[in-house]
Amino acid sequence: MRRFPLAFLPLILLLPGCSGSFAGGYDRVVGESDAWGVSVADPRVDSLGECHDDPSVETAALSTDLPSSAYGLRLVPGSTETDALRLADCLADARTSDTITISSPAQ
Repeated sequence: MRRFPLAFLPLILLLPGCSGSFAGGYDRVVGESDAWGVSVADPRVDSLGECHDDPSVETAALSTDLPSSAYGLRLVPGSTETDALRLADCLADARTSDTITISSPAQ
């Protein structure tokens, strides 16, 4: 068994987070804007009312192709990762099939 010095422990614990997903099991990307966002590819949902009516949502957009291929929420400035997770969970509860991705603010 290979042993690592304790100094490497934080790095070892962070490595699983580098795989593109994080808390909640949603994919994660670095966004292109200064705000958090939540998007759904190939959304098949019963209702999105509760999700896009959340006070953390600045804008909500659904693609115009039929059936829609994307749905996205941009969060208000000052929103946090916790807000993004709450909205992703809301979308997950409303979905019938899709892929949810959370985008963090651009660095």
